[in-house]
Amino acid sequence: MNQAVFPVQALSGHRFDALRRWEAQLRLELVAYPSGEGRRTELYRNQARGPLHVQRPFWPEGQTGACHLYVLHPPGGLVSGDALSIEVQAASHSRTLLTTPSANRLYKSDRNAVPWSQYTRLNVAEGAIVEYLPQETIAFDGTRGHQHLRMDVASGGTVIGWELLGLGRPAGEQPFVSGA
Repeated sequence: MNQAVFPVQALSGHRFDALRRWEAQLRLELVAYPSGEGRRTELYRNQARGPLHVQRPFWPEGQTGACHLYVLHPPGGLVSGDALSIEVQAASHSRTLLTTPSANRLYKSDRNAVPWSQYTRLNVAEGAIVEYLPQETIAFDGTRGHQHLRMDVASGGTVIGWELLGLGRPAGEQPFVSGA
């Protein structure tokens, strides 16, 4: 009796070839509302798809201070085929701090050298302030991918931001020898 042979991806729902892709998107909109002492920035829109979310907003600087948001990617790193997209719209006079709870990791590419990608876009309106300060990113040997940060800032808007990249883990004797 002949039994049909199904490839692994047909059974699991995941691909294991050069066309593998796992997308996650996060779209945030921050708006400043009048408050008793000034303006309070609120997370007006929070659209998430896939394993990319924000923690509940909080205001450690007081109700009229910056709205702090932690961007969470529960897998903790990017592997072959991951495609993350983050878009932030900061409305006029809003104040926001975006960060991450821990370092991001860019893991070694799979045998098909399928790249990962991460695209971040910050749209900052007139009078808005955005602090984009994620924790560092650690690139492991053999990683392959594309990371893009775009900041569109209107006249009178303010942004401070960084992307910190560490190549390999020298203290753990895991040097970065090759990758892209």
